[in-house]
Amino acid sequence: MAGWFSSPPRVSPQTLLALAAGVCALVAGGALVLASQAPALGLRLVEHEAGGVQVAAGSEAGPLAPGTVLRAALTPSGRVPLEGLLLVDEPDQLGSWERYDDFIARHTALADAAARGALVVEREDGRPVPLVTHPRGLAALPWLFWYQVLVGCAGFLLAAGVLAFRPSDGPARHFALSGLGMLLFCCAAAVYSTREFLLDGRLMWALSMTNMFGATFFTAALVALLACYPRHLGWGWPLAYVVQLAVAGAAMLGWTPGVSWIHGFVLALFSTTFVLALVQWWGTRGRPVERAALMWFLLSIYLGTCLFAGAVLLPAFLGVALPVAQGVMFAVFLFMFAGIALGITRYRLFELDRWWFRALSWFLGGVAVILFDFALAAVLQVSQLGALGVALAASGWLYFPLRQAVWSRWRRRAGRDRGDRAGQWMLALFSARTEEALRAQWHGLLRAEFAPLELLEREEPVATARVSQDGLELTLPALRDGHALTLRHPARGSRLFRREDIEDAQVLAGMARRALEAQREREQGALAERGRLMRDLHDDLGAKLLSLVYMARESETEALARSALRDMRDVLTALEAASCSLAEALADWGAETRGRAEAMGFQLVWTEEGTGAERWQLSARQRTHIGRVLRESITNALKHARAERLEVRVRWSDGQLFLSVEDDGAAGPSEPSAWTAGTGTRAIRQRAADLGGTVAWEAGASGCRVELRVPLEAPAT
Repeated sequence: MAGWFSSPPRVSPQTLLALAAGVCALVAGGALVLASQAPALGLRLVEHEAGGVQVAAGSEAGPLAPGTVLRAALTPSGRVPLEGLLLVDEPDQLGSWERYDDFIARHTALADAAARGALVVEREDGRPVPLVTHPRGLAALPWLFWYQVLVGCAGFLLAAGVLAFRPSDGPARHFALSGLGMLLFCCAAAVYSTREFLLDGRLMWALSMTNMFGATFFTAALVALLACYPRHLGWGWPLAYVVQLAVAGAAMLGWTPGVSWIHGFVLALFSTTFVLALVQWWGTRGRPVERAALMWFLLSIYLGTCLFAGAVLLPAFLGVALPVAQGVMFAVFLFMFAGIALGITRYRLFELDRWWFRALSWFLGGVAVILFDFALAAVLQVSQLGALGVALAASGWLYFPLRQAVWSRWRRRAGRDRGDRAGQWMLALFSARTEEALRAQWHGLLRAEFAPLELLEREEPVATARVSQDGLELTLPALRDGHALTLRHPARGSRLFRREDIEDAQVLAGMARRALEAQREREQGALAERGRLMRDLHDDLGAKLLSLVYMARESETEALARSALRDMRDVLTALEAASCSLAEALADWGAETRGRAEAMGFQLVWTEEGTGAERWQLSARQRTHIGRVLRESITNALKHARAERLEVRVRWSDGQLFLSVEDDGAAGPSEPSAWTAGTGTRAIRQRAADLGGTVAWEAGASGCRVELRVPLEAPAT
């Protein structure tokens, strides 16, 4: 068996489905043949309170009119007492093997007599009445027969369907075996539990044992399934099948303490699933997909089996009358199978949290009603009708109002928390001044809200937020067109994304998009105003400065006018907000500095160190501030130190730009760090700080050296 589970044969899904349909047709067809060929009397018998059986429905004019009491049956093998014992639907509820064997023996004698045409019943007044039997036929089969057969076939085909498309999945194979067990016990029970009255005792025994084998095999397969799903707990799962086969064999040989003992065994075998469930729950911590799949499984199996155990197994084991027919309760297994199938296929796991609490509270409410009713009837000796009424009243007046109050309060609190968070989101997003700051703020909100282990941006057009990978991934539109953000493993990997997360992500994405639009509108307005200022400066002040340059007759006035014209051009460049490469900026700075050296008569040494200057980008603000620091440093060296030689060195590496201006003038008697800062020095410090850099004055070889360091943006690729 272990070899088949580890390396199953390769069969196509169509072949597996065809085989499953064939098995289903074979078993269900066999049940139909046996049930339709069972002997029928045309009577409906019920237990008589004074002993014997009573005709509840039959021919009004015949000797067996309704109300006639029958005491015994006269057969070739002897007199067979007719008692309510013979009307029991489930012979495995008879308790002891003695009663069970007596039940089988009586039905065997009755069936043999009917087959020979020698069946005679004795009325209460001692009058013998011969009975003639005929095959029951399909049309006479009750709805409960068809119901049980359909439930068994549906459960088996559902499990086989999962196996057909997941043939290499061990849990799917255990699930298919549990479906086979369900098919066996449903179809077997359908034949004998819906019989009119007579059924060959030998056939009854075979069907009863098939039902018992199917029920125990079904339970063993569920135990093995939970030992392998969602995590494989080792190779101890075959023990469930070994124990089941041993107990089933012992029951067939009559070696168990009683026939109803099998219900206790099923309960004991099923109770091992609670231990396995705890182990699986502990083992799936930090694995949200497996934890959600386990929740699917546990919710399905315990809702179904606990209802069946409470309504059928436990009363039968305790010798209490069943509150509902066993065949009717088979439907809970079909719902259970549907839930297990969804768990194994991991269908929409991210929505499980939405109704987990509701389903669990509904189930616990039902359990509370049943337990309360049982306690009143068994302990306080209250009548069944009275106990049920009190239990329903207590549940309606206490449990359900309390549950609704807790649920409503939690929902109101969740709604308030969500509204508060939305306000905080809006404040954080709309307070960002730049697009880069907005993007960083938005990413920060996503991390704070969902705590993902990964947050990635990639090129992919996405219209709305969606969940994928069984709830492990949440994808939503990014701020850049044609890009998407992917969040993986929410809550540090401890849970899955839920439907509420999709809604929150949609709200966040909409807020971020509107904040970006508002920011761009502000920038457009600022650009329009900036353009107006640039035109006014260029057309008015620029023209006047240019006229002053041409009209100046003294060289000093002309130089001053040209300097003012350069400053105005720098202001216009900064207002234009156009970036440039470092190579372009170096060329402009070098040309301006060489022009000043030629005009003012000092010696200039210009040095550049670095590679790929054309790849590094400078913003308009960086270009203007660095250029003015260079210009002010040269002016200070010429004005205050009366320098005759200047060495300008520009170096860039590791994302940093270094600019140094060293002169050969008189630095003064004190260290540069002790100088009193003037207007020019303070301006240089402020510009360095605005760029996120530093500036320092140090004593050089003969004069003073100014050192500026500014961070650069990543080079263009």
